[in-house]
Amino acid sequence: MAGITKNKKILLIISVIIVVVIATAMVFWNSIKYPLIRKEANDQVFAKSKGLYRMKYEKLDLDEVAGFLRVTNLHIIPDTAMFAQQIEEK
Repeated sequence: MAGITKNKKILLIISVIIVVVIATAMVFWNSIKYPLIRKEANDQVFAKSKGLYRMKYEKLDLDEVAGFLRVTNLHIIPDTAMFAQQIEEK
């Protein structure tokens, strides 16, 4: 009987550790996902347009499980000075 109690205790400790690790990972991911996505999206728009466009938006909602991303009030802002420079270079 003492062996079963010891095994249950070990299983309980391992379960608690796993739950704590998962909870910590979720809190960490939720704290960095929006700044990470915001920076990467802005960098990609700027890089792919060769500096011609910037992106601004009001709100970003992400549900990575459902594969859903919603951007509220998205504005693509042209840089007319960069456009003129690109025209001159051609």
